[in-house]
Amino acid sequence: MFSFSVQRCLAKLKTIFDVRARLVLLALILVVPLMLDRVHILESSRASQVKAVSAELANVADRGAESQREMIKTVQGILQTAASVYVYAYHAGRPCEMLNSGLKMNLHGIGNISVVGSDGRIVCSTLPVLVGVDVSDRHYFHDALAERRLVLSNYLIGKSYGDPSIMAAFPTTVIDSRVEAVIVTSVTLNWLEELVGQAPAATGMTVTLIDGKGTVLASKPALDDSPAARAVIDQAMATAGDENSGTAVPAGSSDGRMFASARVPDTNARLIVSIDERATLGSIDRDIRAAYLQLGLVGLLVLVGAWFLSERLIIRPIRLLTNAATRLGAGDLSARTVRSGLPPEFIPLAQAFNAMAKRLAERERDLLSANRQLSVLASIDTLSGLANRRAFDSRLNVEWMKAERENGQLGLAMVDIDHFKTYNDTYGHLDGDACLTKVGAALIRIATEVKGFSARYGGEEFSLMLPDADSARMAEVGEMIRASIAALELPHDSAPLGHITVSVGIAAVVPVAGQDPHDLIEAADAALYMAKRRGRNTVVAHGDIRAADQVAARAV
Repeated sequence: MFSFSVQRCLAKLKTIFDVRARLVLLALILVVPLMLDRVHILESSRASQVKAVSAELANVADRGAESQREMIKTVQGILQTAASVYVYAYHAGRPCEMLNSGLKMNLHGIGNISVVGSDGRIVCSTLPVLVGVDVSDRHYFHDALAERRLVLSNYLIGKSYGDPSIMAAFPTTVIDSRVEAVIVTSVTLNWLEELVGQAPAATGMTVTLIDGKGTVLASKPALDDSPAARAVIDQAMATAGDENSGTAVPAGSSDGRMFASARVPDTNARLIVSIDERATLGSIDRDIRAAYLQLGLVGLLVLVGAWFLSERLIIRPIRLLTNAATRLGAGDLSARTVRSGLPPEFIPLAQAFNAMAKRLAERERDLLSANRQLSVLASIDTLSGLANRRAFDSRLNVEWMKAERENGQLGLAMVDIDHFKTYNDTYGHLDGDACLTKVGAALIRIATEVKGFSARYGGEEFSLMLPDADSARMAEVGEMIRASIAALELPHDSAPLGHITVSVGIAAVVPVAGQDPHDLIEAADAALYMAKRRGRNTVVAHGDIRAADQVAARAV
């Protein structure tokens, strides 16, 4: 009798718990733990994100301090070199002349070099307007004389431009005790802009430099006057160590800023990198709140729509992900999954898939871009900015075949810098490289104007190729090249005219079948050789050479 009653109860339960009820119960068993796990993952993700942001802030702060350290090392080397030049020039009787002509400051963030006499007045400077300025009230000047080593000041407002900078001072007595002067220069805050540019664009970081009293010297972007910003500065100033990090929350407020600070080496200044905590963690906090809300509603939603939404919540998302994965596997890197309408459980998978597909597409674009850049670099002479010999040979073959096909002309000018070996011996290879760069820039300008193609042929020899140009046109272009280089007036004391000049050999030809493109090069090169023999700084056409040879033959 009892067994019969149990069987009847089981039969009723089976009737109640049909397939739909079982799906609802199974969905509850599966979904509720998943939602709880999702909340836990988000909470863990928040903690990890806080840790990652703190590490990133500390890394940026340390990188900024290290940037200043490297800048100081560079400044020390520059000032030591300048001191040696000044001491040598001082004994030669022309100290300021050698300082102004021998030192060229092109380093980003490092100011002009000045020589301060023992009375505290600037006697020489690469910026002439500073001569006569009195810096005897600056501590770094006296410290450098007294300690006979490199001295760095605190951040101060410079007398030349009014910008905050560190002054570096190096006494010449280190080089020669008989010459008492101090070589000084300034180190500006330009490195701060570079540091902000290197930080991830989406982080919204604020990089601030403060002095030993907590005064803001510079901030990129500008630091606001909010209580949170002031709390960051106060908390950074409160520590006695070189590094500090944490979250500064002003009293009576829930808005704070995460920050990390590092002391700038050899100064009392601090570099503070901060970020708004709410802006940084707002997204994941909203996700956590949304996850808790979903957990409260999921039971009701599953009870009402488990059966009717099974296709949408399970089958359809899987089908979308499968289709996208199939397309991606077939090579379609634009394949993406549509996150709208997907259940929360599938969103992380969809995001991960989209991120993976995006990274694959970006890597393919990067590879294509790298290949294009390598192709360009392989054909460019980095010193002059012109095409290199390889690119010249390739372009010559193309233009030769085009002219041969269209029965057109092709002109070529070979350009050689006069007395360039003597120039290198006199001024050094660095100035020689600068000379090649300026000549290359002039040829680029001329090639653009005449719609030609310029290249560095080798050493101090250049070329300019001009399609559809006869001998008369090439003579005009050759004279344009010669006059443009002469107009640069690059000093060359060993040259007859006292400045850089060039010799130009030109040739023009109508290519025919069986003729070699190098015949044109040999013709222009022969004309260049004749220009050298005729005294340089001149233009000689290949036809003029043949005419001169005929005159010489008749004379014999």
